[in-house]
Amino acid sequence: MNITTESNCIIEIATELTGVSREDLMSKRRDIEPCRARWAIMRILRERGFPLESIGKVFKRTHGAVMHALKQEDGLCNEIYEALKQRQNPNTGN
Repeated sequence: MNITTESNCIIEIATELTGVSREDLMSKRRDIEPCRARWAIMRILRERGFPLESIGKVFKRTHGAVMHALKQEDGLCNEIYEALKQRQNPNTGN
């Protein structure tokens, strides 16, 4: 899967779980809710093997901003992972 397809899927789940709009996720807003969601999405993309530069391009940020995001610890990432797993494997019964 390419980063555009993958990020769109993860962003959709994050917006549903958090109530943060796609526009806020993609904006330069620095208040905590869009940041938490953005950080979680960046972490998931990185854990799926995408390079820092590619992740940065999705959000119009530098690879340094992505590195900062990856240092943030937050339980939201786990919630998004669980929703993503359920969406990709709806017949697992989880």
